Amino acid sequence: EETDASADTILQGESGKRILCLANLREQKNHLLLLEVAKKLLKSHPDWSFHLVGKDFEDDYSRKIREAITAQNLRNVFVYGSRNDTVNIISQSDIAVLTSKSEGLPVSLLELGLYSKPVVMTGVGEIPLIVSNGNNGFVTEPNNAALFYDALTQLVEDAALRMRFGKALHETIHAHHSEAAIVTQYLEWIEKTQHGG
Repeated sequence: EETDASADTILQGESGKRILCLANLREQKNHLLLLEVAKKLLKSHPDWSFHLVGKDFEDDYSRKIREAITAQNLRNVFVYGSRNDTVNIISQSDIAVLTSKSEGLPVSLLELGLYSKPVVMTGVGEIPLIVSNGNNGFVTEPNNAALFYDALTQLVEDAALRMRFGKALHETIHAHHSEAAIVTQYLEWIEKTQHGG
């Protein structure tokens, strides 16, 4: 079973202080906004780190991201490319974020909910239908680094809130997205991503 064989990604950074962004390196995922947030967090909470996991198309966009990380000396940001052991990666993470400018229903959101992770996401696509701001996660307006940073900082500084949001998101996903539906979507997603999606 491929997923078990590849359960070997070990995230860098300090355990208990990892922020995961599970998104292919595409323009609409707006990783550049995430880097702005990372820069602010490096100043205020230097022991927290960001982990970018997703397909790297090795194009101008991904070069831009890597150059920005180097140029701004964002030693709190790590880029991993495409990985098969998503569940293993989620389990090593403490908060999950998505800074997308546009979005459908991100499959990663369903997975994060299944594993009770607290999230901060932009209110695009179907995200606001699942994440209710201040109840089971934080939803901020797209393209606003200051707001995103403020929401993220609340989670960084409050372990009890992280737990509460994670549990609430888990309940939301279970209530609205039956296990069967998630599994089907997930398999379709794997199918797509492994065949060049």
